[in-house]
Amino acid sequence: MLPPRPPPGSPHDDQLQADVYQMVLSPLLHKDKDPPRYHPIIQSAYDTLIQTLVARDGSRSLPSLKVLAYCVDNLQRFSELADESERPLTPSRNNTNSADALVFADTPRSTEAKSKARILATKHVLVPHFQHLSGFSYKEDSPEAARAEAQAVIRNAMAHILKKHSSLSYDERLCYLVSSLLPVIAKVQHDAMEQPLRQHLAHGLRQPFMGDAERRFAAFTTAVNDRLFRGKQPGERPYFKGTVIVQSSGTSKTRLLLQLGRNAPLLYVCIRESGADSARNGYPLGDQPIMSLTSEKTSNSYDERAALLFAAWFSTLADRLQERNLPVDKFAYLVQLNDFGDSEHESERLAFFQAVNETARESTILGVSDDSEPDAVFKHHLDAPLQRLSNQISLMQQRTASTASQAEPMVYVAIDECVSVGPDFLDSIRRAWAYIGDFEDRQRERALQHSAKTINQDGATPPAPTVVRFWLVLLSTNSTATALVRPQREFSSSRHQVAVPLPTFVGVSFDVFRCQLPYLARASDIQDTAHMKKYGRPFWVSLFRKTFWSTARVKLLGTATFSRANRNMCFSVLASRLALQYMPTRSADLVSFGEQNTFARDAVDKHMRILDSVDQDAVLHITSPSEPVLAIAAALVMLPTPSVINEEASAANLCHAFCSWPLGDAEKQRSPVFRSSEDAEHKARCLLQPVRLDSILDSMVKLDASSQATVLNRINKVCDQLRDRHPTYSGNDDVHAWTHFTHFDHLKVQVKEISPEFLWYCWKRGVAIQTEHKQPGIDGIIPVFVGDLSQSLGDREERAADHMTFIAWEAKNRIKAGPSEADADVRKLSHAGPKLVHEQGPPRPSLTERGLLTLLMDLDIKENPARVKLIDNTDSLQVWVRGLGQSHNYSCLDTLQIREVVVALHHTIAARTDLETYNRIPDPMDLATFNALVVDHAQVNAAPPAAASAWVQEKVEEQAMDTE
Repeated sequence: MLPPRPPPGSPHDDQLQADVYQMVLSPLLHKDKDPPRYHPIIQSAYDTLIQTLVARDGSRSLPSLKVLAYCVDNLQRFSELADESERPLTPSRNNTNSADALVFADTPRSTEAKSKARILATKHVLVPHFQHLSGFSYKEDSPEAARAEAQAVIRNAMAHILKKHSSLSYDERLCYLVSSLLPVIAKVQHDAMEQPLRQHLAHGLRQPFMGDAERRFAAFTTAVNDRLFRGKQPGERPYFKGTVIVQSSGTSKTRLLLQLGRNAPLLYVCIRESGADSARNGYPLGDQPIMSLTSEKTSNSYDERAALLFAAWFSTLADRLQERNLPVDKFAYLVQLNDFGDSEHESERLAFFQAVNETARESTILGVSDDSEPDAVFKHHLDAPLQRLSNQISLMQQRTASTASQAEPMVYVAIDECVSVGPDFLDSIRRAWAYIGDFEDRQRERALQHSAKTINQDGATPPAPTVVRFWLVLLSTNSTATALVRPQREFSSSRHQVAVPLPTFVGVSFDVFRCQLPYLARASDIQDTAHMKKYGRPFWVSLFRKTFWSTARVKLLGTATFSRANRNMCFSVLASRLALQYMPTRSADLVSFGEQNTFARDAVDKHMRILDSVDQDAVLHITSPSEPVLAIAAALVMLPTPSVINEEASAANLCHAFCSWPLGDAEKQRSPVFRSSEDAEHKARCLLQPVRLDSILDSMVKLDASSQATVLNRINKVCDQLRDRHPTYSGNDDVHAWTHFTHFDHLKVQVKEISPEFLWYCWKRGVAIQTEHKQPGIDGIIPVFVGDLSQSLGDREERAADHMTFIAWEAKNRIKAGPSEADADVRKLSHAGPKLVHEQGPPRPSLTERGLLTLLMDLDIKENPARVKLIDNTDSLQVWVRGLGQSHNYSCLDTLQIREVVVALHHTIAARTDLETYNRIPDPMDLATFNALVVDHAQVNAAPPAAASAWVQEKVEEQAMDTE
């Protein structure tokens, strides 16, 4: 065994360097001599670590050879003890500094047992470090940033070893040095767009935060704590104090937390997948020192690794905060740690987490308590760091009073991309946090007992006890984010399985940039992509213009290629345009239930569906709110190859809208330039162009000359009315009625009135309205702008609402429907749609009292020529479109080559047996039924019995047809 070496700086430095060169480097560098026989792992360590990092760079920028030799000379000892079937010994887990204690034992049996145990442990602890050393073979043309990072890591590791040399054995120094290099294993590939992309994303993070999501989240966590934890016994509350944030990509989940950190103490770490070191994989980048701790293979249990991680994190932070005297300086340090985009602060963050890494590895060497209690590992590692950090956080109490009570400040500990650590490690993190919650309860009890003792001793009232609440936040933005939502029965801890479920937070940012939309100077400006990307999720504003639509398409599909056999992909494409909702069902069939669960999770994780809520059984309820960018992306998927519309896709609401949504697309598809273009930006601009209403109607219904003249006269009359009201339009021949919609969305309430201002908002957004299910008279509304698209809209769009009206539609699946049924609709005022009433500006009449016209679509009856008739007591027209199967109507379906698919889909849905119309109990609170009975009550009483019976039968049949 080699004798102990003196530390660097001693009189024997030169001799030490010569000895190490002769014993270690010379046999490897001079191939003409037979080198000593080494264990293969040790040989690999020599080759890569010593030759690459010392022989090449040591004389210039790395620590000198004598310093490195001080830490690695014990490799010779590993070689002497190893044979062909063994691994080098594991580092000692005792506190002795003597290497002799590892070799000499009291008895042969104990010696053999210790040797076997340490060799076995080495396979899990040391071997992975050596196996990864090949990643440090930097070439001369390697990126300078990668070389500098490796050099910095080695310097820090060496400095730490020298500082702790009195308490670390040679084995421990070697293990620490090698394992410290793991954070820089991944090579940085040269990417010309990497740095500009990082700067672009960092710039976005530093922009003012829009919306109130962070305030709602703070209020949400406080309410959860007060209602589910305060005063509750362990069996009556959730397993741990925390919140899971789950939502689809691009909804600013990370930004929400970083903004929260400006008002409350936030400990934030990002743990991405191994090798995800590019901004293309997500931003902020993962914290590499922490990623190395969570990803490497060790012999420690997951509980111990979680405890070591949090203990090192809290202890290091407590040290940094203790160095600052003023509360404002302590809080400012926390804010700076999470200040991405500032190079100085990011360097400070890297140094901080490198210190956390070093502290965790040092604690790993020192070992754990031998206590057999279930929480012994957490108690051993966490109690002291928790107490120290709590003391420092309590000093920020005044600074954080805006987000927490004075008595118990809230500290948010957020783990971004937490699913990257794996389910076992994540379960241990939850167990660690359950222990932290118990620690908080014990601290609160001790504080109250201390207060009582103080009162008993001197009669004075002590200050209110301060208890810090540590709140865990788990979130992820990758393609397995919904893995965080799990039924209680699937958790590994028995306490967790029977605990009260934690509510999931889904209320993140959406439509927050709408308030930044510039006012349109002209209606024709609507086709600019810069306008559309401010609707929906904040993610769209961060994309580069050059790749905007290709990125949006990939985000919608979850991949670059569309597959018509993928049900989830087809559903998401259709849902982005038709406002389809996914309604999970309860079933005793576990296979069916599992398929539904998988479908919903994939829709959120991979296809940009919005998670509306999560119930207590961990069932996901998803929706597809209006998002113009996704609607255009869906159109770009569908239009070039219309056959990809999958007739097997879920489309329960399709029959109410399928004859309307292709209208604008068909007009664009008729253009030869559009059909032949491969430019997504050009196609998107074409899809965003407004389309004249008369062209839409021509694609929808074939009218005879008289009926067509009636419809055109109605449209022209409204155009003339606009010219009369606005002198600037006098004599303008370019005044027309224009539609602009790329998708549908639901209106969730019944409306008797609708404002032109709301119609203008919908027209700009490109959304048509599918009304609430029980809306009388109509099923939907398409906003219409009447005017010259190139004409000024005035200051702040003040005149835009004066241009707005709408057309309505009502779809029927009646098997029998003649003129009498259509005439019955004509007699309903509601068939003309809600009344138009201005909400803003001075009182003034709207452009039309109700809608321009209503399309009544009877889809199941025999095809006949359309009929146009005036709706009673209005100026609105009813255009009755009869039948679907032939080419007389809906020519847009032929333009898009989808008639056969749509007809087959409609027949499939219409053929379903529906007996619910006759199999229900009357609703005693149904106002419509009540009013009808009051009106006809006298007729029933006055009629003979046979007539009364016939009247009742007639009413039943009418109700059945209306329901269908």
